[in-house]
Amino acid sequence: MIGSFFLFSRHGAGAFIPALIAGSFAEMVASSGRFRSNLRNALSFVIFAFATTGPILMMWFYPASYRMSLLDRGKSIDYVNRVMVSPDLATITWFVLTVIMGAGLGWGLSNILLPLLAKKGDKDAQ
Repeated sequence: MIGSFFLFSRHGAGAFIPALIAGSFAEMVASSGRFRSNLRNALSFVIFAFATTGPILMMWFYPASYRMSLLDRGKSIDYVNRVMVSPDLATITWFVLTVIMGAGLGWGLSNILLPLLAKKGDKDAQ
């Protein structure tokens, strides 16, 4: 679904492909544990978090093409210059760590909230 959004919102195949790869790989990891392994499900969740990184990767690997894509979509040159971030080691490390931390936070919250919601659903069903 995310990949389709990138493809049809004129981000292009460069943004679509990482979503397809991350989603497929996450599915393979989770299904290898038959969706019952907490560790594999957590790893799958982290891998899937990288599905939305397509536009960032395009900006780093193909900066001229990405810049032209933004300008073609009507963005101002000021906006383009503001959002273009160089792919230095510190930026890449920060980016990867924040994606992993966000995925970890989402995974942790889901482990807290899902049992509570399941209890509420069981109580409402009675």
